[in-house]
Amino acid sequence: KARAEALFRQAFALFQEGEFEAAALGFTQGLEIDPADGIGHFYLAETLVRQDRAGDAVRHYERTLALAPESKEALLARTRLPEVKAFAKWLGKWRTLDGSTYEIKLSGKSLTMVWAKPTPKMAEYGFRPGEERLSGSLKGSSLEGREIDRWTTPEARRCFGDRDEKPMSATLSADGRVITAKTTRGKVNFNTRTCAIDSSSEEPLAIKFIRVDK
Repeated sequence: KARAEALFRQAFALFQEGEFEAAALGFTQGLEIDPADGIGHFYLAETLVRQDRAGDAVRHYERTLALAPESKEALLARTRLPEVKAFAKWLGKWRTLDGSTYEIKLSGKSLTMVWAKPTPKMAEYGFRPGEERLSGSLKGSSLEGREIDRWTTPEARRCFGDRDEKPMSATLSADGRVITAKTTRGKVNFNTRTCAIDSSSEEPLAIKFIRVDK
């Protein structure tokens, strides 16, 4: 047990320094020796959340509640667990109807969806694996942020640049299997020589992302 306590102390120091990968390893090693340490489970959960591993953190918060229910860490775990559970539902791999696939990452309450494998058509437009697709701030099952699109013609890219950012809101279905993102698609008439915009219009657009990893 003394060895576990030493590992926990070292891991907590690393946690405070922001060395989350090393801290997670230390807490994990300590719990392998003393799996009944509820406080160790709490700080491993805190570390995992900071590593964008909310799904893994849930069970360690739950172990804190079971093993150290009267501790101050249990009080914090009760407060954080519902939100972390809600955030964990967003994590994973997703696809759109055209066959492109995506991955979601979390950092605190900030969500970023990146391209995992664009279709050949999307790749022609310049989308690449690892590039941002959506991002924003989470509040439970809702997301408010932006969508990253691209201009598809050489003339538009010359005039307006490569990326086209649009406001976006999204919701996650109750079963955690469908994300519905609401954004817009526009039509722009412009002078290809001067790039002056003659007219433009926006139409609402809903994009559905289907979970593929469960």
